[in-house]
Amino acid sequence: MTKHSASLDISNNTITKRYKKKGDKAFVKFIKELSVYQAATKKNLKYIPKLIDYDYKKRTITIEKINGFDLGTIPESDFEKRESYLPLINKVLKSFKKDLNLYHNDILYRNFVFNPKKKRLYLIDFESVSIEKTSFEPKDYIEINIKKKLKTKKKKKKKK
Repeated sequence: MTKHSASLDISNNTITKRYKKKGDKAFVKFIKELSVYQAATKKNLKYIPKLIDYDYKKRTITIEKINGFDLGTIPESDFEKRESYLPLINKVLKSFKKDLNLYHNDILYRNFVFNPKKKRLYLIDFESVSIEKTSFEPKDYIEINIKKKLKTKKKKKKKK
């Protein structure tokens, strides 16, 4: 989430995102986010939090709160722990593309929430989604390391 596009209200069971009422950019982000939550809830996608409520006039979206932690809270110095989530991240991103035919376009650790009890990874923050990838170069740590891990696995399989 862009720092200035919305604010969050967090309760025990829900998270409400309030978008700024001024400006077209904030409205577009609101519509993108709402559209993904509506489609995901309708399709009962298990890796996206459920939409609880929304209000066009107030520009608010309320979703279920996932019990767990966002992967951005894992310190960068704990490289191995962060990397251990790459296979799950890759699986969720592939499912997102397959199920909704969209690209997330903001692949950051903080946009993934892990529920340890359910052992499930959730994808959040859909303000940057589009039907096309905005960059073909891996621009951040996660995308670069997913590609490296996949190449390493392919090389190991060929050697066998």
